[in-house]
Amino acid sequence: FLVKLEPVCYELFYQQALCRFNRFDEIHLNESIDVRKMLSMALSHPSIQVDSETEGNGELEALFDDKARREMLEEYFKIEIDDSGFLHTLPQVVVGYSPPMEMLPLFMYRIFTQV
Repeated sequence: FLVKLEPVCYELFYQQALCRFNRFDEIHLNESIDVRKMLSMALSHPSIQVDSETEGNGELEALFDDKARREMLEEYFKIEIDDSGFLHTLPQVVVGYSPPMEMLPLFMYRIFTQV
């Protein structure tokens, strides 16, 4: 049998995220990561189109500084960001799978702008 792996993986992760919402296990990072640096790295990704007004007016900074948003991310998604702006944990969506860290800036950008 031939299978298109990308749509199958997409559905697997989607269904796991729905079933385990608010009950994710945590991936504890060995070293904390500065979220502000990650967000600035994400802005240079080719899939992100940001106009100069949005980039310069601090919209991302305002989203990041929202303590209620950080608490919501921790409670529902197990994404722990401390008051200093460092990421400590990520959600374990599929048991035994470690996500590629090179995609983390894009993931965090989407979390802050789309959730």
